[in-house]
Amino acid sequence: MLKRSLFLILCACSGQALAAGYGSVAALLMAEGLSVQPLGQGGAWTARAEGEGGQRANPAGLSAQEGLGLGGGQVLGLLDDRLSWLDLGMSLGRGWGVGVQAAYAGAQDTARDAFGRDLGTFTDQQWLAGVALGGELAPGWRLGLGLKGLQEDNGGSQALAVAGDAGLQGLLGGGCRFGAAVLNAGGQVSGPGLPTPLRVRAGASAPLFTPRWQAEADLESLPNEGQAHLLLGTELGFDFSSGVDAGATPPYHGSLRAGGQFGLLITEDPVYSLGAGLGSGGDWDLDYALQSLGALGLTHRFSLTLHFGTHAVLAGGPLSAPYGLSVERRFDGLVVRWRDDNARVSGYNLYSDYGVLVDRLNPQPVPGLEQKFVRVTPSRTYNFYVRAVGQDGKEGPPSDVLLWIEP
Repeated sequence: MLKRSLFLILCACSGQALAAGYGSVAALLMAEGLSVQPLGQGGAWTARAEGEGGQRANPAGLSAQEGLGLGGGQVLGLLDDRLSWLDLGMSLGRGWGVGVQAAYAGAQDTARDAFGRDLGTFTDQQWLAGVALGGELAPGWRLGLGLKGLQEDNGGSQALAVAGDAGLQGLLGGGCRFGAAVLNAGGQVSGPGLPTPLRVRAGASAPLFTPRWQAEADLESLPNEGQAHLLLGTELGFDFSSGVDAGATPPYHGSLRAGGQFGLLITEDPVYSLGAGLGSGGDWDLDYALQSLGALGLTHRFSLTLHFGTHAVLAGGPLSAPYGLSVERRFDGLVVRWRDDNARVSGYNLYSDYGVLVDRLNPQPVPGLEQKFVRVTPSRTYNFYVRAVGQDGKEGPPSDVLLWIEP
């Protein structure tokens, strides 16, 4: 099981978080998010968000949490603002995960009287705490729910807000995924009574030529702002070796990302982004995102993630067996589905025992959690089972055998 340690982020930002149109409570609900990986691909991450960091984009991704994950960081802005956050995710097993998030934002401000005279400085402070739960309700389909509380202290004037998140992710077949999320639904329950920045997102991801090259398109609606965005992003992953004792060392993995955000209802400057990732097989991951923010210029963001106890999973070591096999009858054959708790697998191999010989039904590892089988014979008994394939090409143990008798 994958266990992540501290997610140390060094970022540069424009200070937009503390200039949100909903009051400073909304600063902790940043439109662009805090995780560096989706920023490098235009923020299009609703269908693929996973783990402790993904709970801010879609809580359904917590169902893919591996072991215990702890992440956090601090944004360093162009203004003297401070924004820190912490994310915790823990796997509950069998496709369920729980997440906790916390954040703090603070900024110095100046008090002035009606004539504009300086009355001294004070600190705006905001706190956020939330909890979320994600689970796999059916093979390949995930649901997540979250609840957040926000408090603001603005020079002695306090406000309290409550907001909720809900998310859905599904496997569409052929390695394509669907995602939808409602984020920040709520408002201030004390103080000025301002709404939180409600965001409704839906999108899909699909592999381009290979499962390691993913593209995603999201539509984002901002009802309280009268705006909508189109988010486009792509990520290409690859593995390589250092060439020194490569057989005993898990391979390095890298990724290249690009994306953009485009306003649909209100004219605004597009936000383009580039990103890259680099990591060792089981020790660390380094992510980078470059964004253009119009008149504010370019921003650079970095993240470093440290891992513990991941070599076995990343190198294709003792993988666990898939589970929950099921069969759906179609007019042109059968669709076999399964569940799995492994992370960073390259795919799955589906086998069928015809009674004498064992045959692998897919020439290449299947990237998703289902496979179609069309060579069915009436009145024949089929024994299906699945093996996960690690990134080194080695298979894990077989799942339980599913017996199917074709009518």
